[in-house]
Amino acid sequence: DSQALIGRKTYTVELEQRVFPKVCTYCTATTTTTTTMASKLSAAICQGQWDLCIAVAKSDPSSTATFACKPGSLVLGSHMFRGDMQGLALHEAVTVGAPLAVIDGIARAYPEALTKRDIVMKRLPIHLACNRERVDPKIISLLGKYYSQGLVEADKLGRVPLHYALQNKAKDATIKKMLQLSPNAAKAQDKKCVVPLHVACMTGASTDVGEMLLELNPNASVMVTSAGRDALFFCNECSAPNKLDISAMLFRYRQQVDEQFRWARKPSSRRLLV
Repeated sequence: DSQALIGRKTYTVELEQRVFPKVCTYCTATTTTTTTMASKLSAAICQGQWDLCIAVAKSDPSSTATFACKPGSLVLGSHMFRGDMQGLALHEAVTVGAPLAVIDGIARAYPEALTKRDIVMKRLPIHLACNRERVDPKIISLLGKYYSQGLVEADKLGRVPLHYALQNKAKDATIKKMLQLSPNAAKAQDKKCVVPLHVACMTGASTDVGEMLLELNPNASVMVTSAGRDALFFCNECSAPNKLDISAMLFRYRQQVDEQFRWARKPSSRRLLV
C-alpha cells in the first residue's frame, strides 16, 4: 500500500531487458549538419562508444545542444525506456549510465544542458541521474557541483532529485553530499505532499540519513501526505532492521515540534490583558 502511495513506478524509469536495435531509429536522420552530428552523438551514446562521444562533443559542441530523440519509447542500446522522453545528449548519457568522463565532457561542451529539462516529465539531468536503479555518487556530485540549484528544482510530479535518490536507495555518502550542496532539498514536497523523510522511512534508509533529514526539516516528523500518512506510518510499514531506532527518533522530534507550536493556555483569570 505504501508503495502504491509513493507511486514507485513513477519514481523509477521502467526498464525492460529485451533485444532492441543498437541504434535509436531517429539517430539516422540527416536533415542538417547540426542534426547529423547530434544524431551521430546520440548513436554513439546508444552503442556505448564512449571515446567517440567525447570526441564528437569536443569537436562539435553544438551537437550536444540538439534534441536528438523524438518523443515516445526511447531505445538506448539494449534497453527500452517506456513513456515519452525527449532530451539532450546529456539527458541520454545520464539515463543510460554513461561513464563520468563522458558526462563531464558533454556537460563542459554545453553547460546550459544542466539547466534544461526533458520535454515530457520536465526533469533535469540530475533528476535522471538519481532516478537510476544504481545511483552513481560521482555523477551526482559532478552534476550537483556544476548546477547545485538543480537539487531543489521539481519535475512535473513536484519531486526533487533527493526524492529519487532516496527511492533508489542511494548510498549515505551520496545523500549527505546532496544535502550539503542544497540543505533545502530536505523540505521539498511533491504534488502528493510527500517529503524526502517519507521516502527514507518507506525504503528503509539508514539511521544517519533519517537524522540528517530531521535535523534539516524537523517539521517533517509530523507532516502528512495527501493520503493522511506520516513518516511514522511508513516506518512501521517498512521491514528495515533499524525501524525501532527511526521510530524513536521520530517520536523525539515530534515532541520537539509539539512543544514549539504548543497552543497558548486559556487564561484562568477573568482579568483583561492590555
